Amino acid sequence: MKTPGQRIQWALRQRGITAARLAAELGITRSAVSQWWQKTKPTKPDARYYPKIAQLVGQKESWLRTGEGEPLYNREISGNFMLSTVRSAPHDEIKTMGEIGANVWLPVAEFSDMDFEREPSAFPPVPGYPVEAQYDLIVRGTSINRFAADGQRVRCVSLLRAGIDFRDGDLVHVERYRRGRSEIERTIKMARSVKGKWELHFYSIDPRWMNEPPLQLGDGDPDTEVVVVGVALFQFAPAPARRRPVG
Repeated sequence: MKTPGQRIQWALRQRGITAARLAAELGITRSAVSQWWQKTKPTKPDARYYPKIAQLVGQKESWLRTGEGEPLYNREISGNFMLSTVRSAPHDEIKTMGEIGANVWLPVAEFSDMDFEREPSAFPPVPGYPVEAQYDLIVRGTSINRFAADGQRVRCVSLLRAGIDFRDGDLVHVERYRRGRSEIERTIKMARSVKGKWELHFYSIDPRWMNEPPLQLGDGDPDTEVVVVGVALFQFAPAPARRRPVG
């Protein structure tokens, strides 16, 4: 990562933020952003953009500018979500931040180009938690169908942003990485404390998942990394849009 643009692109991928989203936050075009990391004759961001970029991606401004020091990884900045200054709907403080599905592995580069965060939530913030700590996820598959069905949404709260810890019996948003952090899987699992260690269990009545072994948090596996990002609060299903009567 020799240029500021390459470091910004990497940081966006770490956080699951699209170039389009960054452009909207900065008030510039997506093509202007993508020119920062193009292979031939990349441009440099205007100096006034660095503070906001650093805040958005959770990196040090000095590292983005110069490359000096080391970048922060997801385990240090906890999770792929960000605060938004783009306003579009009454509950736009809370965004749908992507899909979750067991054994659905996505390249981190592909994952970072998704634009789910554009969809505002159908539900208002939950009292008692900071608004900026809350986000929604779309359920895909049956791995948590004891809690939420395919296509439903789950309201979550970030551990870091809310300043909380998960507890035994909580349903938690889990991100798992493999192959040198080049692939990501996002799921929700039941957290269980077993003999002083945390296990993350499927929460499903689908036979496909009922007998699957739980993930072991902090098991020292060099090939995968497991991060608990947030706690699931409730599930809901967005109502279909009503059509206006004709005539």
